[in-house]
Amino acid sequence: PPEPARGGGALLRKREMATIKDCLATIELVPQDLASCPTLRDEFALIKKRFHKTILVCHPDKGGDAVKFRQVRSAFEVLRELFVKETVPSFASSAGTFTQASFNSASTSFSGQPTPSWEYFQAASEEPVPGYRVELAKSGRSKCNKKKYCHRGDRNLPDEEQTNIEIGLGEVRIGMLDEQSGNYFRWVHLECWRVPSIIWLGLENIQGGEAEFEAALLAMNEVLFSGLTELSRDNRKAIVKITMDRANWAKKTAPKQPKKEPKEEEAAGGGAVQVRKAKVRRGADGMLIKPHAEISEEAKRGQVAASKSGGRERFVIPVPGKDGVAGCLKGSTVVMTGIFPEVGGGAGLDLGKAKVKAMVESFGGRVTSAVSGRTNYLISGKDPGFSKVTKARNSGAELVSLQQMASFMRGEKSLEAAVQDEPLQIQSFSQGYSRFGGYNGLAQYASPAQLAYAAGTAPRHITDSSAPPKPSKKARKPAAPKAPKLVTAPPVHAPDQGSFGTYDDVGMPEVKPEDLPPTAKKAAKRTGTKRKFQAS
Repeated sequence: PPEPARGGGALLRKREMATIKDCLATIELVPQDLASCPTLRDEFALIKKRFHKTILVCHPDKGGDAVKFRQVRSAFEVLRELFVKETVPSFASSAGTFTQASFNSASTSFSGQPTPSWEYFQAASEEPVPGYRVELAKSGRSKCNKKKYCHRGDRNLPDEEQTNIEIGLGEVRIGMLDEQSGNYFRWVHLECWRVPSIIWLGLENIQGGEAEFEAALLAMNEVLFSGLTELSRDNRKAIVKITMDRANWAKKTAPKQPKKEPKEEEAAGGGAVQVRKAKVRRGADGMLIKPHAEISEEAKRGQVAASKSGGRERFVIPVPGKDGVAGCLKGSTVVMTGIFPEVGGGAGLDLGKAKVKAMVESFGGRVTSAVSGRTNYLISGKDPGFSKVTKARNSGAELVSLQQMASFMRGEKSLEAAVQDEPLQIQSFSQGYSRFGGYNGLAQYASPAQLAYAAGTAPRHITDSSAPPKPSKKARKPAAPKAPKLVTAPPVHAPDQGSFGTYDDVGMPEVKPEDLPPTAKKAAKRTGTKRKFQAS
């Protein structure tokens, strides 16, 4: 008899996928592999990574077993649907959940479809985070970023006048992922969307109608793009029609190549190549400041570092009324800075912020994007922003870590006591966004004293050491008294005093339009009113 899959479970030659544990075993995972993942999204990220590794090996194009290939696809589809619908809180803790009916349904569906190419799965394996999102426009302020011209524009006009056409409120729009910020941008109208090759590679072999294309697109949801299941039936049909038309398919793009590290020796002419090292600064107390440090690939792709460190303690989000004090942040204004890999969710510089915001709001707090005089707390994650930290220290807001905030929510310790016992000290600041070959983080322009102050190692109040101090209110000169307002007197026409008239004791004369300078004449003609001018 054939050998069972890793970790026991179902035999690959049989269609027995009774539980989540059996589905995990089919893609060569066991529940213990997911123990270090703090959230369901992080578990699915690891499942998706292992699925692509397994499917590329057993793909029929590479001589793999067709039966195993179909079972691996069906098992992953079961897990994907559980994740999208949030049926289980965790795959590891719900390993015994019954899944036989879902597996049989997925297997039957795949058996009637052509097999996607190995190239499609290879391209999908390079996208740990969905690269595209489809949704309804949340406002009427977003613009269509279609190149050359938008389909809503007038083709009789020049190309430059057919860009930035608004996407109406509630209309379907599609955007792509910004790997730095972790947000989706460059939104376009649905009819302006060019279907990328990473998506149409999974559709090119389909022979059927709208139902077959819709099933294939639904299988890509939360893998290559997100938001499809959130749309209505009619909107999904509109997307299916766009993807079915090959005229809307974009050109095929080359697969991503791994970045090559520069070599210190060897050059085209045989000489040595000098490698430029990243700029490093030290604060006043010798603390290392790395404003130019590269953003890790895990942060860019949204992968959680906790999944690699088996000994890291899992961060459990407190819940009001369950393990937290409900309403403990009522009336408080909170700002976030940095990334929160221990929480997970999102990507790039937005990693973990959505879940931290939801946590704060569930306890009655109000989350804003900028520090102001009304800010009570600044939650600092990994690599916080230099500007927000400095403003928070200057305004008197409390700087707290995510762990300190969670401890306060559970009623274990007040934030004031936590800050007093263990003041927050920052090891490195964010480099910001990559722009024009560099980064826009303010830490790289700060002085050592400013860096030390923001990091929490210098108690001195610093705002901007390069700017001269503003004079105190007492030292300011009193404002000059305002001149009394002139009261317009009846028109006075004195030909001997010039064409512009003259002052009398109570005001200024009214000037006739024919006496105005050329520029003023145009203005008076345009408005159709007489204007009063002060003679000079």
